[in-house]
Amino acid sequence: MPQVFAVQNKGYDMRPAEVYGTVHILFDGPVSDFFNTTGLAHTIKKKLELATKDDYLVLVGNVLANSIVMTVWMQRFGYVNLLLFDARTSTYVPRLLAAHHVAM
Repeated sequence: MPQVFAVQNKGYDMRPAEVYGTVHILFDGPVSDFFNTTGLAHTIKKKLELATKDDYLVLVGNVLANSIVMTVWMQRFGYVNLLLFDARTSTYVPRLLAAHHVAM
């Protein structure tokens, strides 16, 4: 079964995302090394080592961490399975974003 990687714990109820797999929080609290972008990128790469192309990503929390996670994911797999929260239904909606969709 796929896994779900949420970038940061911001206190949101992540149970609706469990429909898509076990939820893993990459940062449970403040993002360390915020001003050390190289160190943060290294930390994120380590945290994503077990991610597979079939897993899902929830972008939540620190904007820089979200950006680096998305970049690492795209470079590794060429696309990302995003879960977008729909506040009207309190569910997550899957969307695929391929690298060629954003290439210039």
